[in-house]
Amino acid sequence: MFIRKIKDLFGYFVEEGRIIVSVNRDIFISASAGTGKTYRLVSHYVQIFEEAFRHGEKLDVHNVVAITFTRKASKEMKERVHLRINEKIENNEPGDWKNLRSRLIYAWISTIHSFCERILRESSIFLGIDPGFEILSGVRRVALEAQVVRTYFEQHLDELEPLFDLIGVDKTFELFKKALSGMRVNLRIISPYEEEPLKIGNDGEKILLATRTFHKHFKQLVEHYENEARRNNSLDFDDLLIKTRDLLHNFPQLREKYVRRFKYILIDEFQDTDWLQKTIIDYLHEEERNFLLFVGDAKQSIYRFRGADVTVFNRTKAEFEIKNAHLETLSVNRRSHPDLVEFQNRLFSKIMLQDRSGKYYKSIYDTEVSAIPYEQDSNDSRVRVLVSENSDDSQVVAQYIKNLLSEEITFRNKDGSYSTRKIKPGDIAILLRKFVNVSRYEDALEENGIPYYTVGSKAFYDRPEIAGPLAWLDVIVDPLDDAAFARFLLSPAFGATFEDLFELKSKEKHISDAILKTTDERFKPLRELFIKYSELKHVLSPSSVLQKFVDETEYLPKLASMKRGERAINNVKKMLEIAKELDRLGTSLRELSSNIKAFIDSSEETEATLETEESDSVKLLTVHKSKGLEFPVVIVADTFWKGKSDGSPYILTGEDGYIVSREQPKKESDTIESQLHLEEKEKNLEEEKRTLYVAFSRAREMLVVSLNGKKATSDRPWSQMLQGTLITGENQLCEDMEDLVEIVEPGEAVREEPESIEEKESFIIQWPDIEFIKSVDDRSYIKYISPSLLAEDFTIEISESEPGDILIRKPRELGTLTHSVLEAVGIRGRTGRVTTLESLLSGGIPASVDRIRFSEEDYEIVRKILYKLIDHPLIKEIETSDEAMSEVQFQKKFDRYVLLGIVDKLYRVNGNWRILDFKFAEFSQKSFPKYEFQMKFYLYILKELLAPECAKLLFLKDGEVREVRLNNVEEFEKELLEKIENLGGTNERGE
Repeated sequence: MFIRKIKDLFGYFVEEGRIIVSVNRDIFISASAGTGKTYRLVSHYVQIFEEAFRHGEKLDVHNVVAITFTRKASKEMKERVHLRINEKIENNEPGDWKNLRSRLIYAWISTIHSFCERILRESSIFLGIDPGFEILSGVRRVALEAQVVRTYFEQHLDELEPLFDLIGVDKTFELFKKALSGMRVNLRIISPYEEEPLKIGNDGEKILLATRTFHKHFKQLVEHYENEARRNNSLDFDDLLIKTRDLLHNFPQLREKYVRRFKYILIDEFQDTDWLQKTIIDYLHEEERNFLLFVGDAKQSIYRFRGADVTVFNRTKAEFEIKNAHLETLSVNRRSHPDLVEFQNRLFSKIMLQDRSGKYYKSIYDTEVSAIPYEQDSNDSRVRVLVSENSDDSQVVAQYIKNLLSEEITFRNKDGSYSTRKIKPGDIAILLRKFVNVSRYEDALEENGIPYYTVGSKAFYDRPEIAGPLAWLDVIVDPLDDAAFARFLLSPAFGATFEDLFELKSKEKHISDAILKTTDERFKPLRELFIKYSELKHVLSPSSVLQKFVDETEYLPKLASMKRGERAINNVKKMLEIAKELDRLGTSLRELSSNIKAFIDSSEETEATLETEESDSVKLLTVHKSKGLEFPVVIVADTFWKGKSDGSPYILTGEDGYIVSREQPKKESDTIESQLHLEEKEKNLEEEKRTLYVAFSRAREMLVVSLNGKKATSDRPWSQMLQGTLITGENQLCEDMEDLVEIVEPGEAVREEPESIEEKESFIIQWPDIEFIKSVDDRSYIKYISPSLLAEDFTIEISESEPGDILIRKPRELGTLTHSVLEAVGIRGRTGRVTTLESLLSGGIPASVDRIRFSEEDYEIVRKILYKLIDHPLIKEIETSDEAMSEVQFQKKFDRYVLLGIVDKLYRVNGNWRILDFKFAEFSQKSFPKYEFQMKFYLYILKELLAPECAKLLFLKDGEVREVRLNNVEEFEKELLEKIENLGGTNERGE
């Protein structure tokens, strides 16, 4: 290959007529949507090694860092680099490409968090951190944050008075929770002002005092949180950044090591970084010693709610301009039809106006983008507008999609060829700014027979099948919570009408009182359920309460008859799985519902779906989920969506972290309140401009914009942007759009009367990220202690008097079989009939027995032993009890641990609860002490909840009974703590 060099001074060389920028310089690239950003980044990565091979320089994959925004992006980049290297090998190009390919598995191509994790595991010893630290994420992080905030709040109530005075007690609590979970990184670089500003308005003194109080206590709260995480050798994602920054700042010799190692640092999606991430990059860079490449697009910075700061991108770009460093612009759109590109140019040059104010958060459309012409094309309109006077445009959109599916257009394929065919469901994506009303679009698509797939629906808790059981938890925790009771009654979990609800509420002050006093046959089963669970909540683990409710009310079969019943059942199953995960964290019943809901902002959990992302179905997703993706046909729906406040009466904003009232000052002024309100309003509007740009730039072949509403208003930001730029006040096209855009009709659409609960009542609840939950399967965060963990194995219950018996060969298995038979004894069936031991043994093998694991011979051995006990007083006592339960799990917090117990039988006689444990053995004085400790363990956990007088042991092989009492609680606690300390602590569940 012929290469002609031009002096290195100019920083580029010419290869076959193309100007190639040298990799040995800092480069800043602005890349508009669809202009080949990923291709450019991959090319630069490969070019680094091309130049190294050309000049005989030693370079390995650990010398080049590529930081991407998501794990998916890093995986894609590695794959693309791999393909390019394969091409080099096939073409026999000079260089050791085969060795590089074999080393690619070790390449530093990752997200910023993974990059920092890798550095910390190498060098964390300098900070006194165990290199084997765990990543604290998902449910575990949410639970720890909630626990820390609650504890700190309770301990410092008096000192937080200035905050209470400004925004109230509840909102102060929410402020600390929100700040700890999502603002810790940004608040690290904020310090409250030392001097009072000249003009602070009427509430100035309150603002000053509240702001200082918040920052002081937030700093202490963070220290408390980090200490708790450190005790469990854990770092969360924020810690990965903070600790890496600290490492590079405090240890210059380490910084020097990494500067020498990382010759090239490539940063993708630079517009989505924050100042802490930029600080880490700056520590790793020294001019002329190593080289940076920034790639991004300020117009696509839409993650401000996660802490991303577009000013980082814009300030860095300005610094490059001042230094006359290399700036590059990618301005040829290789993705979209030329009409779509021209539409973006015309529209956003009017929305994102040039600005000379020096405000780096401003959105500017400073470069017009060109497109690759279509060699084959038709006269199809590629930009279309649907106009509806109704705010709910779901039926309009669904009906138009139905029409589109019969339309034929020309597509340009990714290989550059063309095909003319009908539009398929899989070509279409519906983008929504908000997912609050996503169920309306799902219903409309279903009614029109259009297959769909909801990508990343965070409307999980909006679903009535989920809201009902969660409301039930709230009800049994706080029976006076009428709002929760109403949500439960109206959900499919009960299915009451509004008339039923009003009738109950009119009779008593609280719905719970009305339920307890009702004589209405419709509510009697609910009354019994309510009374029963008011007691069970003290005995069962939180997830068991939820599971038992679902089982006893036959909830899943009920859901099967609902619209989209299969999906509803899958949703409930998913909820139960995550409730079990929360059990592992020591979550109480009171915390279960709130902890799941608190997981909204830290996860991306989706509701269950029957379609797959690869299926030929219409995709429903948010604009934020669509970033980085492209679709042949994009329908941007609900463009006149209404912005809503997050409900908090404060704003935490400004470089000094002021806390000010969300209420806009009545008069414009230059007070600090007015300035902050104006700045916050501007920043939000600029973010919405960028979000609209991302939405409109996802389409390859066709863009359909659904304008749903009569007029633009100040609380509907997209409507304001499109009024006067796309359409006039009369919903006519603006003059400069008439040759490019077509107003279309949806066709005949029929909207059915709303049937679903979610359309009648808004449950603003959402759901967590299953990926985070999967990551904690291997270890428990809370240290769980069971009696079997503290003593010898209780399951080896062999009589010493029977050598040679078959029981010697498999005592564990037969003990398990025996317990599975006894599970049904005393349990009341659907008809109200109680299962007796005699009836069980008189029939065939009980259904509870695992027929694969156990043979008929095994069962016969057990049956002979149990048959001798059918008239045993304790067996009869269970069979005639008021209520009996088997294999009941319960837990109690003890010091830093959670005590776990599983009782064979928990039953109630004359209002008193009793404990019975079966031992598949004869009584032995030698083994009794360990059984005695086990019973005391159970009595200790239940002493405050049920206050049982004693626990009994029934030795099944000889019918002996032994009674155990807990007479000295303090002495037992001392013994328990001593056993735990001797154990050395544990974080395994010993069940």
